[in-house]
Amino acid sequence: GIQNPTTIVDMVNAYDYVRLRNIADVNAGQAAPFSEEMVEGFRKSVEGAPDADYDKYPNTNAMDAIRNKNTTLTNHNVAFSGGTDRITYYTGLGYLGQEGLWSTTRRKRYNLVTNIDAKVTETTKIGLSINAYNEFVNRPSSDPRQIFSTAQAWWPINALRYSNGLEAYNNGKRILHLLTTGSRASEESRVMAQLTVDQEIRVVKGLSLKGVVAYDPTTLHDKNWNEPAPSSYSINTTTTPYEYTEVTVGGKPSLLVQNQRWKDYTLQAMVNYNQQFGRHSITGLGVFEARRSDWDYVAASRGNYEFNVPEIDLGSSDKEDWGTGGTSSEARQVGYVYRVTYGFNDRYFAEASGRYDGHYYFAPGKRFGFFPAFSLGWRLSEERFLKDHVDWIDQLKLRASYGESGNLAGGPFQYSNAMSLNGNAYNFGGTILQGVSERAEANPNITWERAQKSNIGLEGAVLDNLLSFEVDYFYEKRNNMLVSPASVVPTEYGIGLSQINAGVMENRGVDLSVNLRKRFSDDLQVELAANFTYAKNKLIETFENAVTLNDPNRSRTGRPLNSQFALKAIRLYQADDFDENGQLKGFPTPTFGAVAPGDIMYADINGDGKVDINDQTHIGHPILPQVIYGFNPRITYKNFDLNVLFQGAAQTNVQIQMELVWPFFVGASATQVVADDYWTPENTGARFPRLFGQGGNANNQQSSSWWFYDASYLRIKNAELGYTLPTQVANVMKLAGVRIYAAGQNLATWSAIKKFIDPEMGQGGGGTDNNARGWYYPHQQVFSVGLNIQF
Repeated sequence: GIQNPTTIVDMVNAYDYVRLRNIADVNAGQAAPFSEEMVEGFRKSVEGAPDADYDKYPNTNAMDAIRNKNTTLTNHNVAFSGGTDRITYYTGLGYLGQEGLWSTTRRKRYNLVTNIDAKVTETTKIGLSINAYNEFVNRPSSDPRQIFSTAQAWWPINALRYSNGLEAYNNGKRILHLLTTGSRASEESRVMAQLTVDQEIRVVKGLSLKGVVAYDPTTLHDKNWNEPAPSSYSINTTTTPYEYTEVTVGGKPSLLVQNQRWKDYTLQAMVNYNQQFGRHSITGLGVFEARRSDWDYVAASRGNYEFNVPEIDLGSSDKEDWGTGGTSSEARQVGYVYRVTYGFNDRYFAEASGRYDGHYYFAPGKRFGFFPAFSLGWRLSEERFLKDHVDWIDQLKLRASYGESGNLAGGPFQYSNAMSLNGNAYNFGGTILQGVSERAEANPNITWERAQKSNIGLEGAVLDNLLSFEVDYFYEKRNNMLVSPASVVPTEYGIGLSQINAGVMENRGVDLSVNLRKRFSDDLQVELAANFTYAKNKLIETFENAVTLNDPNRSRTGRPLNSQFALKAIRLYQADDFDENGQLKGFPTPTFGAVAPGDIMYADINGDGKVDINDQTHIGHPILPQVIYGFNPRITYKNFDLNVLFQGAAQTNVQIQMELVWPFFVGASATQVVADDYWTPENTGARFPRLFGQGGNANNQQSSSWWFYDASYLRIKNAELGYTLPTQVANVMKLAGVRIYAAGQNLATWSAIKKFIDPEMGQGGGGTDNNARGWYYPHQQVFSVGLNIQF
């Protein structure tokens, strides 16, 4: 396959940069930094004029220059299966090879899946399942966010390399070394092994026992080798020919090696009963489960290497250049599960189930929680009043359920007085010594968060199973949510207050799924599956701080979890909003700094005649979308098949921030979308405010609704077109089957924010500051072709 990022932000070229910088700095009351001669020189470079001087007037797109285009992805799988009437086996081997966005990024992954099922006796079965992989990843030692932020902020008037191939110094602004100096190599290995034993107890009809033992070890070895940046060159364009002066960077290489190991153990013992008594059916299940997880971490580092050999023992012998670290943890959980079902005449159904779980997070006496559940079902389609009179209904079932579940939150051992060992705690006799301090106040009453869930649903099929559907209405009330007190204690108290189980939140919504299947002929079949979910939560009880407690506009209570709050933007100020002295005509006074035509006007929410932080209010929808939907058309025509998956989300907002929408923010560049539509006296209806200097415009850079975007999207997530060779053709080649296909991922996206970020990066908590600034490794658009062969 071939990969490319779904979204790369389009930055301005060198000519637009200098023009806009001149406007911005003049608007900030400063002199224009670029002369007419310089502006003309950059114009020639951008337009590729014959007399363009690219060393003196560079035109650089840093992101395009450093990233790979059309990187490759290969995936190979082979599987074997067979057996006898007493033993069967399946083995699959896989290899994944993937190039990354940068030239120094590679990924290789080897997979193994094997299953063996044996019928030892007429009543005993044994199964062994092993799923393992070994993954190697090589990438730059620099963090991807650093690479993206540097490329995005890169001034297009700064060269990466001169025409003679030398790397440009640019007063220390460099990016090439982030990809080429040093490396980070990791190897991760994981084995998921499971042994099962099924024993039928024929003394009691329908009774069976099952035991499961699972072992899941994982190791991660990470080696991060950092090298100082190589020499670069400054340029003197006042000489003929130009002079290039080497600039060296001090420092020596360093190495950090980290090793982590996880071991997960699971033990399950089950008793199962399934029996039919005439029109009555009864099932029962009892499960005991124990889980154990161990983790340990060890790290070592060395600095000031004399040679470029990344091995710990070859680093500096000076102990000041040595470093070590490490920690470990253990986790335990035990649970008892039961389920009993009853059915009458394949028409009426009842189920009772529950869990009794204990977890090491909580203090003795608080560790265990009981979480019951109940459900009822009624197959209306089996009733005579429908079965004998409504022939277009094939299946119709009404169901309802109520259940409780437990949720872990916060961290373990909050019930005890946790201590911290501080390296530089106090001075004793002129020597800095270690000391112990209490981290936070203990709360021995912390226990499980508890969710009470109710559901009523209807499922069915009609018109000879042409259309099948499921629709559910759900309501959930979550109690005992772990929250932090809003109270502030004096510094002299010495420690922070503990969290307590005091939050309450409700969540309600609708789930809908529909499947339409129609066979028009032996050659043509069409199927359409669709799903839709609407869910909205609301905080019923939570701690409000001193600011939000008495301010209904900023109160968190009664609003969705992770609601967003900001100033409410009205419009941009225009020239006639000011008098001849530059003073506002009767508008609320903004307090963030002086304003002028083209700046953002905010609403005075609290009506005190001024606009400040106290005028923040609830804005838009949460980052987590309240609507998720998708539809999946599938068409089969003769030997061709087409499968397309559309995925979407709605009722979600993301606040696009900083460099993406604030030109020249803290010395950055500017995005093309802003350059295309900023306020001027001739463009008063612009989407973006007037340009301002690198110091920034405090009024316009407030968190406000002006920067909130609808993050709804619709995406063709996957599509595949295949052709299966006729059986007789495959048989001639001594093959059981052959299928050729072309596939794609993330093929098209419709979204208001795709010009800034990938809309999926704003979903599910992805809308952090770094993501909303475009500092993330992007999703990939993939085009691939493949071949499936069966022997």
